Amino acid sequence: MVKSVAELLGSGRYNIIHTQNPFLKQIFLEEAIKTEMPVIYLDFDLLYSGYVGMGVVRPQPNATCLRVYPESLLAILARTAAVISENQCMVVLDSLNGFDSMLGSGRMLISYLMILHTMAVQSRSLLVCPYTAGIAGRQILYPSGIMPQRMGRASMINLRETEGGVVAELLGDGLSAKASVALEYKRLQTPL
Repeated sequence: MVKSVAELLGSGRYNIIHTQNPFLKQIFLEEAIKTEMPVIYLDFDLLYSGYVGMGVVRPQPNATCLRVYPESLLAILARTAAVISENQCMVVLDSLNGFDSMLGSGRMLISYLMILHTMAVQSRSLLVCPYTAGIAGRQILYPSGIMPQRMGRASMINLRETEGGVVAELLGDGLSAKASVALEYKRLQTPL
């Protein structure tokens, strides 16, 4: 077991985060952006920025959160690529589901991810790409039909809920966990 989310993400510069539960994704991302390096948070599904706006989540001082809409997509991606080509930072593309729906093509999604990955490699930046989808047998599914395992040299991290919180597992070949970190969280108590 690794000690922190930062250590788990450090195992790969391009990290694809899989979950079946968007709440677990948010817990993981809140922990991930608690880092010394600057964070560019591209919010495609507007969940994080909504939580920040409602005061449910406290924004991190090192994070710049940008709400991405179809009409601003290309300008924001170009600006992000320019920044990460020269500065070490973490880029969160939250989520690939929202990003993909704006592009309308799995091939375009992979193209943009590869461009951002190339820029990130130059500055030793981290690319963090969460998405929500199911698992069938020994294959992780993605809504547009792309096998995430084939999206370049990405590290695959699976999030799952346990009795005490969330476990983030770095997956190896055959989708078996080769490292993991446990995150605790308090369940929200809702009155019936």
